[in-house]
Amino acid sequence: MSQSTARHALPYIHPAQAQTDVTHNDALEQLDLLVQLSVESFDSSTPPALCEYGQIWALGRVPSGDWAGQSGHLAAWFNGGWLLLIPRRGWRAARGSELRVWPNGDWRVPDLPELQNLDGLGIQTCFDATNRLAVASKPTLLTHDGAAHLLKIDKNAASDTVILGRWF
Repeated sequence: MSQSTARHALPYIHPAQAQTDVTHNDALEQLDLLVQLSVESFDSSTPPALCEYGQIWALGRVPSGDWAGQSGHLAAWFNGGWLLLIPRRGWRAARGSELRVWPNGDWRVPDLPELQNLDGLGIQTCFDATNRLAVASKPTLLTHDGAAHLLKIDKNAASDTVILGRWF
C-alpha cells in the first residue's frame, strides 16, 4: 500500500500506526498551504531573511541557500523551517491578481483567449450568428470618457431598420 495520496502526496494513516494525530495533522497542514495556493513570488532563488508562518515561494531554476537543489519546488515557511513540496501537473497559484499554472516543469501564465476580433460575445447569455453581441441584464450601462456620449448604429443597407426605444 502507498504511503501517501496520489494527487497531493498527503500522508496516509496506516493500520495500528502510533500517533495517528501527527500524520493527520501533517496532512491538514499541507492542505492548508496548498488549497487556494497563493505565493509570495514566482521564480524565487534566495530565501528571505524574515518569513511568516504559511508564506510560500515558487522556486526557480537555480535556488540557493536553504533552497539549494530544490528547483521547481514550493517552499513554505512552516513550524520554523522550510517545508518543500513538489507541484503536481495542473496546480494553479496566484500572486495578487497574477495567475500561473504548473503544466509540468515550471509555472506558466495560462493561455487565455485573446479578447480582440472575437466572432461574438455573450454576457450572461449566448451570442449567435444574428446577435453577435448578446447581453442579458436588467440595466445596461454604456459610459463615456468626455463631455458627450455618441452611440453609432451602422445599418447594413438603407432599407434596414434601426429602432431605439425608451420605455418607462
